[in-house]
Amino acid sequence: MILCATTSYHPETSVKAIIESQQLMENFNLEQKLRVRIGVLYSRPFQKKLRSDKELYQKIRHNFIEDPTRLQDWINQCAGIKNHDTRDSLHKIQQPTLILAGDEDKIMVGLEHSELMHEKIPNSKLEIIKNVGHRFVDEEPEKVNNLIWDFIKENMG
Repeated sequence: MILCATTSYHPETSVKAIIESQQLMENFNLEQKLRVRIGVLYSRPFQKKLRSDKELYQKIRHNFIEDPTRLQDWINQCAGIKNHDTRDSLHKIQQPTLILAGDEDKIMVGLEHSELMHEKIPNSKLEIIKNVGHRFVDEEPEKVNNLIWDFIKENMG
């Protein structure tokens, strides 16, 4: 199993904050929403790279504009995660588990969520990727792919 930038529970305050932040942006146009999301999803060095690499910026922009997340989508997601709490079940996971986290993730603030999962999931491996945010798969795709591929090779039965 491979877990990327995730958690085993969501405090009620974080669920409420997600909806409130999206409601604040409800009247933003798509470009304004994209700028806010880039600021939250990516590390500062990658944000700087996006300002200079127009082709990369356009790819990210296209993906965002093509199918933008609506307020109702955020409300639905929050309804799904509101009561999500698997902390007391993590010890039951038997398959080898790779946990990937970015050390500058502003969504999963701090590394305690990843560290908790690593502590409680037997046979887990925690890889903290330096200088990347929540969307580390965009920031360091080769590194992420190598970590995943190495983990798969190590655990092929």
